[in-house]
Amino acid sequence: MRNGVVFITNREGARGKAILRVHPVGDLTIKLTNFIAPNLILKPAGAEIDDSQPLFGKAEEGEQIFGGGVEDLMQLVIDNIEPESWEGGGFSIQPSGEDKLVVNHTPEIQAEIARFLNDLRRFAGLVVTIETRFLTVSDDFLQDIGVDVRGLGGEKGPLVNLDDVTNGLEDSASAGFDNSGPGLPSASGSKPSAGIFYNDFGDGDYRGRTEQIFDRALGSILSPLGGAIIQYTMIDDTDISLIVRAVQKTRQGRLLQAPSLTVYNTQRANITLVNQLSFIQDFDVEVAQTAFIADPIVGIIQDGLTLDVRPTISHDRKYVTLQLQPTIATLIRPIPTYQTSLGALTTPVTIQIPELIIQKSQTTVRVPDGGSLVIGGLKNISLVDMQSEVPFLAKIPILGFLFSRKGSSKEIENLMVIVTTRITDLEEEEARFRSPLR
Repeated sequence: MRNGVVFITNREGARGKAILRVHPVGDLTIKLTNFIAPNLILKPAGAEIDDSQPLFGKAEEGEQIFGGGVEDLMQLVIDNIEPESWEGGGFSIQPSGEDKLVVNHTPEIQAEIARFLNDLRRFAGLVVTIETRFLTVSDDFLQDIGVDVRGLGGEKGPLVNLDDVTNGLEDSASAGFDNSGPGLPSASGSKPSAGIFYNDFGDGDYRGRTEQIFDRALGSILSPLGGAIIQYTMIDDTDISLIVRAVQKTRQGRLLQAPSLTVYNTQRANITLVNQLSFIQDFDVEVAQTAFIADPIVGIIQDGLTLDVRPTISHDRKYVTLQLQPTIATLIRPIPTYQTSLGALTTPVTIQIPELIIQKSQTTVRVPDGGSLVIGGLKNISLVDMQSEVPFLAKIPILGFLFSRKGSSKEIENLMVIVTTRITDLEEEEARFRSPLR
């Protein structure tokens, strides 16, 4: 039917006159770049670099959205839009570069090709927004209560020391911490002061002390410094000095890190929030005119967090399959050091030996559109109970409090990773922004 007239002809004649049209397809043939997250795990000096887990991350060219590019897309059009019409009749389709198709065909077929390409764009235009929450919950408690019978002497009474006992050598009576002393080895030669003294004149005197010392830290986060320190001194026929120490501390913390990123369907991407720190990991010995020079080898260490993710949208656009690799690396500060000599060098050199705490999870999960995923179990619990006491005397009810020291520490840290996914159709978003009722 043309201009109100019915024409009877064959199939080729009914197609009408061919027109030339260029179809942009760059958004369908683009190659998605995969961004690989940096590897936060420590590597020894001289270790080979693993391309699959680069130290500082890298970007590599990924696959195209549809097949092998514009050639495969052209064949897809030929196989689905009037396949028999492309043989003869002067109709043709040719690629132009990597982002265009030049088609010579009738207006009806041109319209079908445009609709077909738009249908492909409905899937190619899908992106996934991934919102992540790294939530660290900490709950710490420390309590230290003890009584020492020491520190007798000074302005309130006679200075009384344990004459035959020293802080160091074979006695190590108070580890040098007598009356807030400097500790060992500086105070190894000093004599600790008594806490109780009774002078029987010509028959001699009696001296003694008790000091409850914890030779290790009670906790790694909260220190026993502070609190109350009470000293009671009695000057009489028997001189006594009591030092009561009591401290209790609590800490509750919530640390939230909330990175978010938007990626194409099937594209690999990452979020990286790290600190980079240089350290001396080794030395080379250089010889110059009979002189030996230690040439330091500087390494790079990273601590922080990374989130490596690759989403895949289901055919019905209701679910997202996520490949997740969240990693948190915490550097122990200060960095431990080690001194050694290199070759003929007489001056020792210092090498740093960093220590990293790695919390890492690798999983593949399926999440509904708009749903959330919680990765838990990254939990550290440290419970410490320490007690120092004088045997037998500490077992006496009530009175035993004067001859003991008790400390307890509780450190709980729980890391939770919460991931929320949302599928976004770019065409729908564009229409919503253009709508006057948005």
